[in-house]
Amino acid sequence: MYNVKNVFYATEETADYCDTMQIMPNHQRLIRWGRGEGIAVVSVTQRCANIHKDIIANSTHALLFRTNITPDKIWLKGWLPSEAVNSIESLDRYEFVYVNQLTGDWYIHAPVGETASVKEEESRDDSDRDSDV
Repeated sequence: MYNVKNVFYATEETADYCDTMQIMPNHQRLIRWGRGEGIAVVSVTQRCANIHKDIIANSTHALLFRTNITPDKIWLKGWLPSEAVNSIESLDRYEFVYVNQLTGDWYIHAPVGETASVKEEESRDDSDRDSDV
């Protein structure tokens, strides 16, 4: 299909290339067959509920930043673990939820440049204090 390998293809404002019902044919081909051809595809959007379902259905990894928009959370719960989606409302600035769609594993990732377990350590510290009382 493609004569190139090891390509990184990214779209910013993915909703410009699709909506919930239609997706540009070339973009859809990259989404559906690119991985097998050595093409990594990254799709960035502000409103996930407004993009075509093939994009998230064919992704391995999802990075979710804070949102309080109910339609987006409802849409995400159809694809990702509910606990992961529920956690996005309380994220701090620059934190994000990482979800591996193949395994179902997810965690809150600290802002880039900090360790990924910052929140986990704080939670453990709080529970240790509670048990000492």
